[in-house]
Amino acid sequence: MQEVEILMKNAEADYIRFKILLENEAVTRQQFEDVQTKYESLKAKLETMKRQKRSTHLTKMEQTQRLEQNEAAYRSGTSRTGINRIEPVIYRRAGTVQRHDVAQKRSGRRIGDAGRSFFRH
Repeated sequence: MQEVEILMKNAEADYIRFKILLENEAVTRQQFEDVQTKYESLKAKLETMKRQKRSTHLTKMEQTQRLEQNEAAYRSGTSRTGINRIEPVIYRRAGTVQRHDVAQKRSGRRIGDAGRSFFRH
């Protein structure tokens, strides 16, 4: 971005110089318009870069804030949605052991599956 700022300052100086030269008819209209176009192009490019930098900074701040909120919720044992964090629970069914991840809210409850029941092990 510093490079574009330096180029823009140089282009601005050229623009002012060529504007005076055009008024004194020392340069052609075409020469002045070329310098003017270069100056306006660099000016627009610099403004776009500044907006992108601000946008990136705001996005980073928002993501940091969300991460901090999620970490705080995790440490307290609940997510932002109010559902307790997931813990692995093992259920026994017909002599086999199955591992399921269920919310802590549901642990210890009987959960039905198409007529078959699973109990916490």
